[in-house]
Amino acid sequence: MSEEPPPDELFALLDDEYARAILTETSEEPMSAKRLSEACEASLPTIYRRIDRLIACELLVKRTEFHEEGRHYGVYEAKLQRLTVDLTDGEYRGRSRNHRGRSGPIHSTLGGGQMTATAAAAYLLLLALTLCATGMGILIVFQAYRGYRRHVSRPMLYLAVGLALVTVAPFVLSLVITSLGDLFAFGSFTYTYTLPIISRTIELVGLACILYSLYMRG
Repeated sequence: MSEEPPPDELFALLDDEYARAILTETSEEPMSAKRLSEACEASLPTIYRRIDRLIACELLVKRTEFHEEGRHYGVYEAKLQRLTVDLTDGEYRGRSRNHRGRSGPIHSTLGGGQMTATAAAAYLLLLALTLCATGMGILIVFQAYRGYRRHVSRPMLYLAVGLALVTVAPFVLSLVITSLGDLFAFGSFTYTYTLPIISRTIELVGLACILYSLYMRG
């Protein structure tokens, strides 16, 4: 049996307007992330972040639906039906119930925050890994560019440009779009089609530059 989420995390999640909107929409019918993005008027990254948290708290469930043409896609359905909370002797005690009738206790002392610290640590780790990968890509590009300057070699220049497009540009593009997504309320079309198309185009151009540099050297 899975553990019940800490009340502090659960209350903070239910206080989020997008999380509540997702639960409201999916309580009526299972919906895909794209449909939720349109119904909740939120960017796709915002929807996916709330979905992950709702699934972690066992308030939402993902299942697969099959299209008549043989394709399949994921949809989400609300599990929460009722949440009862009591406060006794400085301790929250609650019980959640889902649509299947399953219930479980929730306990917490006042002033928690352990899950918040864990989430923050995970975010910092992800950010550190992304920065390290980008930094290594920049170092490789710099070394290739130094080779070009030292030998005035056009193949080395194309190699440097290609490596920059393949290793650095996608990280930077993804970081910028994700950071600005919530600020400018990018629609789901941006994340489903526009961003992948731009990323793949940049990578293809980078690979073409690398291939051309190798061809010139040969």
